[in-house]
Parts: sequence; structure tokens; C-alpha cells
Amino acid sequence: MGVLFDGKGFIAEGDTGHVKLPFLHECFSAHTHPSSQPFPSERDIKTIIKILLDGGLGHSIEASSGSLILIGSRPIKLEDLATLREIEKEYEKGRLSTQLFADAGVKIFNSST
Repeated sequence: MGVLFDGKGFIAEGDTGHVKLPFLHECFSAHTHPSSQPFPSERDIKTIIKILLDGGLGHSIEASSGSLILIGSRPIKLEDLATLREIEKEYEKGRLSTQLFADAGVKIFNSST
């Protein structure tokens, strides 16, 4: 589900295990994960970065063990672009640095158990 910048909302359905959407100009979105942990997938990372670059607020991943919510705490600055691209590169190497998100002004809330 998500909220667009014009205030309209949307809900998407998919097959078991995945939902594939085109990139939308969205302000905030959330989705469920089939696994018990709300760890972001590669597509999730790309979606989160796009939302932030578009001036959106963030994204939430919901799983049976809890939620992972990423919220932009300030407008993205020019120097944040390199940091956001570094997040993508690190993820491709199998690493995900919460410090890189913080460096780009993104707050992470994790309620997982």
C-alpha cells in the first residue's frame, strides 16, 4: 500500500511471495514480507532510495516478527546522493549498513523480535 503525493492511496496485490509494482511517484509506502523478518530485499532498497530522492517520507516493511520503518529525517542533500548509491553497492555485496542510512538523514525504526 502507499500514498501518492496528491494524497491518493493505493493497495496492490500479488502472487504468494512477491508483488511487483512499477516505480510510482509515492510519498510513503509499506508492504508485507513473506519471511518472518522485515529485512529489505534489493528491490526494497531501490524503492526506498527512489522514494527519498523523490522527496518522499519513507517506507515500511511488515513481517510476522515486527516492522522495519525507514523515514527521511530531512530533505536529501546533494552529498547524500553518493551515500544512497553506496547503500546500493553495499547491499549488492551482502552488507547493509545502518550507519550509511543515518549519514543520508534516514532514521530506522525496527520493532523486530
